[in-house]
Order: sequence, then C-alpha cells, then structure tokens
Amino acid sequence: MDMQPMPKNLPYLIMFTSTIDGVPHVHGYANEEDRDAVYEQFLQTGKIKLRDDNLGVEQEFEPAYVARMNLIDGTINYTKVREIFSE
Repeated sequence: MDMQPMPKNLPYLIMFTSTIDGVPHVHGYANEEDRDAVYEQFLQTGKIKLRDDNLGVEQEFEPAYVARMNLIDGTINYTKVREIFSE
C-alpha cells in the first residue's frame, strides 16, 4: 500500500477506532464546523456518520474512541465513550 500525504485542503480531522487498541481511521474535513458537528453527534449518540462526497458513500460507525485534530496548529481533543470487550 502506497502512503499518500494528507490533502492540504482537509486540515480538520476526525480519528476513530472500533476498539481502544484498534488501528485508527482518519477522515478529513475542509472546515472546522463540519468536523465538529460529527464530533458532537458522537458525544450525543455514541455514533458517527461519515460521508465522502467524491465517492458518494455514507457509512455509520459506533466507535469506542474518537479524536478531533487540527493539522493547522496540531491541537487534539479526544473522548473515550466505551471500550468493547471480546467474549
């Protein structure tokens, strides 16, 4: 898999994992308000809905961990809601 640099026009990120020790997924946003709306949705419902307008794909996730990050100044904010245990 080739590593590609993060697009410069998507400086606001949501990072999430399905388990606390899972590999994080990253989704970029062009503006802070759209990113923060997804984060607030997570805080209220425990779920996030991500959309890729270029591909026309929308998917809902129920993550254990969600973080917001700005590539502009490097600030990060994270929230752990629950941890999924394997039985």
